[in-house]
Amino acid sequence: APSVRAIVDGWFTDRLADMNQREPEVARYLIQNSLWWLGTTGIDGIRQDTLQYMPRPFIRELCLAIHRQYPRLRMVGEVWDADPAYPAFFMGGRPGWDGIDTDLDAVFDFPLWQTSRDVFTHKKPVSALRNTLKLDGLYPDASRLVTMVGNHDVARFLSLEGGTLTGAMLHTAFTLATRGTPQLYYGDEILMTGATHDSNRGDFPGGFPGDERNAFEAAGRPGDAGRMYQWTRDWLALRREHATMRRGALIDLAWDDESYLFARQDADDVLLIAINRSAAAREISAPADGIRMPAKADLRPLLGGAGTGRVTGGTITVTVPPETVVPFGIVGKEPR
Repeated sequence: APSVRAIVDGWFTDRLADMNQREPEVARYLIQNSLWWLGTTGIDGIRQDTLQYMPRPFIRELCLAIHRQYPRLRMVGEVWDADPAYPAFFMGGRPGWDGIDTDLDAVFDFPLWQTSRDVFTHKKPVSALRNTLKLDGLYPDASRLVTMVGNHDVARFLSLEGGTLTGAMLHTAFTLATRGTPQLYYGDEILMTGATHDSNRGDFPGGFPGDERNAFEAAGRPGDAGRMYQWTRDWLALRREHATMRRGALIDLAWDDESYLFARQDADDVLLIAINRSAAAREISAPADGIRMPAKADLRPLLGGAGTGRVTGGTITVTVPPETVVPFGIVGKEPR
């Protein structure tokens, strides 16, 4: 892990000069310039690159200035570390050990993203997802995290060692089912590949001169690309239809090396998310304590029609087909 000094007083790279935001005139210029660009362009939000290399007093002043003038605009900071303690230190909502509350709206959830990629390329057990999520208490508010399927700085999922269609589908479904606001990187929904810093930023096929196919149309998404595209659309539609998928609490129910069962629950709705990474169907059981489940109920899969579930005697039991993620809802309960 990097030292505290490297985190709070480091440079992104020695090849790029770092502005000294501790100098008042530099800080004032950068804040005024940011406000000018916001007003000129009308953008909806800011992705702040390598945020941890800014002095924390400057982060606070920048965020406060933005929120005063544009109360609805949100900024998400890039703090790239696999240990949740580091990104949590920069999220606004409570003072850090230095007495500063940055007022920053959100940070990218690099710890959970890395864990999910490792789990669904079979480098870690599925229980690692829960073991990362159990550290959510380090954040002022984990629901404000921005989760990621992928981004422009890393190899695309299918170009990872162990990356497969099935793994990509599970990784995407988990990212869309967990807490936070998901970020989708263009082309991951059609299984674009790219292992290097340049190839992972290739043009989306379609609409450009010389393109051999147009993936904006169904005919340009044959085979696995079309399957991945529809899978991603279905999970996004589920998030749209069920508010608890967007705002509900996440409650752990059962986990082991190959499976994970958790609930998303708000005041109006409860869903169960069952992950089975193994090559055989699995039955997963867990106590219904702590979630608003009736003493007896049938559960229905909300996507694909596969899988069965029930609640009897205070115990949840679901059967999940191999290598998939199944969302379950209570039979007869409509989404709100």
